[in-house]
Amino acid sequence: MRTRSIILIAITFLALSSCSVKKFALKNVSKALSGSSGDLFAAENDLELVGESLPVFLKTYDALIAELPDDQDLLLAAGKAYAMYSFAFVYTPSELAEGMRFQEKETAVNRAKKLYLRAKDYLLRSIPLKNKNFLDSLKDNPGSTLSAFGVKDIEKLYWLALSWMGAFNCDKFDMELSISSGYAVQILKRCLELDETFNNGGIHEFFVTYYGSIPPAMGGSPEKAREHFKRAVELSRGKKGSIYLALALSVSVNEQNAAEFRDLLGRTLAIDTEMPSPERLENILAKRRAAYFLAHMDDYFLID
Repeated sequence: MRTRSIILIAITFLALSSCSVKKFALKNVSKALSGSSGDLFAAENDLELVGESLPVFLKTYDALIAELPDDQDLLLAAGKAYAMYSFAFVYTPSELAEGMRFQEKETAVNRAKKLYLRAKDYLLRSIPLKNKNFLDSLKDNPGSTLSAFGVKDIEKLYWLALSWMGAFNCDKFDMELSISSGYAVQILKRCLELDETFNNGGIHEFFVTYYGSIPPAMGGSPEKAREHFKRAVELSRGKKGSIYLALALSVSVNEQNAAEFRDLLGRTLAIDTEMPSPERLENILAKRRAAYFLAHMDDYFLID
């Protein structure tokens, strides 16, 4: 109810003529909305309800940013929301859809890419407020550029990199994204240096997939993937199903280790999602993906 009231207030003030009172009110609405939506949805147990509700938040963010284009908290919140919506409610449904025609799947994945790019744009806009030439500096001298950022910047950097890599994952033939995705990896390496515990092992989880998926000639390493997996499980206290999925879908598949694949996905399915927790919604999605991949093992393994 509180969040719905915030949105209604935002819409009301957006309808008013431009004035200092309106901007003052919108700043307060922006502050309230930026801090409320993530926690509200994270503990939800109805995935479809969240999927139906989030578009209202996304368009509210768009409208607020049009009025407050330099609001860093608002840009961060919008970027996170678009990235999460793209993965959970656009990309993943296309990934798990039974009998979806190729053209329909391609349309859904292209839409996910566009949403990831919108998230990336918002997050990039939040960073140049500190460093006016962030993107150019990142291309010219990534090490020096990223060393200027500290722990307080990690959330922006983390979500920027995930949005960047999410868009690339949707379209690996996009040459611009293919070339620039290396910057996203370097950003996440900087995040790892700043605080390896961020998001309960979320950075380590990324590197499980990264090192487990790419060929050794390009820096891939199942050993490094397993090291990051072990640390991610420790930091999450074994309560994040997506970490087990990350190892299963990268290293286990590449090594054709069907027994490990079953075990890891079984551990995902065993996570309790009945009790409210900060990882509840994320785990419900992970369990849905795990059930699908277990049912379609023959797509990934040469098994009898």
